[in-house]
Amino acid sequence: MNEQSAFFVKHPKTIESLRRPHFSEQRRLFTVEKKVRLTKIGYNNFINDMCVQRQFLEPHSCLCGIDENGIWHCILVMQKGRTDGILVMSGGSGIPEWAAYLPNCG
Repeated sequence: MNEQSAFFVKHPKTIESLRRPHFSEQRRLFTVEKKVRLTKIGYNNFINDMCVQRQFLEPHSCLCGIDENGIWHCILVMQKGRTDGILVMSGGSGIPEWAAYLPNCG
């Protein structure tokens, strides 16, 4: 398991919610359980409205959670061909309960 840390925001509305300055206590250790790669249109729809249910998150929401060591297990949503992405901690549905922006995730 490769653990890194990121700034998570509760109930983000858009990607801009994730890119703003954050308090240091919002930084959490995380690991990526699943990568989901979207088309340009799909990714742009997602990052500009994170308040709606997304079918691509639902099947993987069971992978999300916080383990006994405080590590957040997340889904990484990326656009095909880009190196940045959004970490999603789903609350058991297709809506991001928590999310974080990763400027360089490969």
